[in-house]
Parts: sequence; C-alpha cells; structure tokens
Amino acid sequence: TTTTTTTTTTTPDFAMFSIASRQFLATTRRNPPSFLSRSLFIQTAETPNPESLKFLPGQTVLDVIEGGEEGGGFYVTTKDKEDIARSPLAKELFKIDGVKSIYLGMDFVTITKLATSHWQHIRPQVFSTIMD
Repeated sequence: TTTTTTTTTTTPDFAMFSIASRQFLATTRRNPPSFLSRSLFIQTAETPNPESLKFLPGQTVLDVIEGGEEGGGFYVTTKDKEDIARSPLAKELFKIDGVKSIYLGMDFVTITKLATSHWQHIRPQVFSTIMD
C-alpha cells in the first residue's frame, strides 16, 4: 500500500526566493518594518485660492520657525533654493511636477499649484510625500 500525505502551509515557500529575499522575509516575519504597518489619515481643506489646497496630516508638521517663534509658518516658492534646502519635506514636495509654492504651518501643509496643473495628478503625490 502507498500512503500520500498532503501538507498545506500558510507561510511562503522560501525556496522560490533569492537568498537576499529569504533573509528579508525571515526578518520581516519577526520584526515587521515600520513602512508595512504605518498609517496616517490626511484630510484636505479647500482654501479661498482654487490653486491652493490645505493638507492636514493630524500631527505636527512644523514645531518652530527660525528665530524660535512658535506657531509661525514656513513659506517657500520654487525660486527659494536656499530655503528649500532647509526643509526636507519642502525639498521632496517640489519634486512633484506642478507645485508652485508651499506653506508649512504647525499642523498643516498648503500647496499652491501652477494654473496649468491639475489636482487629480498632484494630490496623490502630495499624500505619498507627506506619508513618507
């Protein structure tokens, strides 16, 4: 007589992955990286300017402006290269095609787009950049 046994597992078959991938998968099973479990709910609000949109991530965006004044903001345009370099978030947001200016407030980010750009293309990229 011949007996056939079938085993079903819920873990991935590591044999089909490269060595580096197997090491990564084994590590993430024990210690999931923060990018796998991080979440952030970002609201948006319209502004009086139809070219501007306010993004509210629900957490602090800017603690203190240069000079130590609390509650102040940080405004920068594409021409302000030195100021852009001071803010990693502004630097990343200006990589998005169509962004004209950025205002960082204590708990919000306001993006002003070029008139020729469309929010349907810019908004998802802004969400992604803020989440990173």
